[in-house]
Amino acid sequence: METKPAKSPLDPHTDLANTHCEDKLAPRKEYLSMVGSLMYAALRSRPDSAYSVTVLIRYNVQPLEMHTTATKQVLRYLKTTSDLRIHYRRLSLSSHDANISIVGYTDSDWARNLTTRKSVGGCLFGLGTNGSEGSVMSGLVHWQAKSQSVVALSTLEAEYIAASHATRETLWLKRMLKEAADAMGVMACNQSVPIGCDNQGAIKLIASGVVHQKSKHIDVKYHHVHDEQMKGLVKFQYVTSESNPADLLTKPLAAPPHEQLV
Repeated sequence: METKPAKSPLDPHTDLANTHCEDKLAPRKEYLSMVGSLMYAALRSRPDSAYSVTVLIRYNVQPLEMHTTATKQVLRYLKTTSDLRIHYRRLSLSSHDANISIVGYTDSDWARNLTTRKSVGGCLFGLGTNGSEGSVMSGLVHWQAKSQSVVALSTLEAEYIAASHATRETLWLKRMLKEAADAMGVMACNQSVPIGCDNQGAIKLIASGVVHQKSKHIDVKYHHVHDEQMKGLVKFQYVTSESNPADLLTKPLAAPPHEQLV
């Protein structure tokens, strides 16, 4: 079936949470079927559509025609970009000091959900080898876009909460990686997992662990990220938003920046 091409999953200028919209109700069964199919793709092989699915499932109870239109745009995007693949390369461990490593990225929007004012946090991770000849990366092995459970009062808090979640995912991946490496008879990297973050305020708070006027209200459960960095398990480092692929998981982007990050 011929369809109009789409270069990005969602239009960044479309307000799907428009409470004053007088749009008609959409057939719910059809909507749930389309969103379910999109969720399968987003979880299995298309991280570039994960944020879109996170947004669309908010309207499962009472979808409107504009939500169906947005869902069809994501479907058109997946068809337009059906040649995209996650490329996994064979990791060479020929060097005696080479070992398998993890690298991650994290990001958050701030209060983009105009109904609940909750933010969306995202993280993604890839595998590679790390040795004397440098680092070589393979494709993504884990990604997630998820609405945060609390209303963040600042960009700093939203990014800090996202960093906390990325840290928990890192510890889980490190355990899985060690078990797999032991089974294969290879060495898993024991160094800190580098995690890229584009918020310097959050990085400084993670490094210092000092609670100040702008962070004293943040729930204590998120402060574990400082302890994990002090233990050497993770290392948050600054990357620009233009170089942070986790940006795809937290907000709708126009076609040029979306294509660049993909």
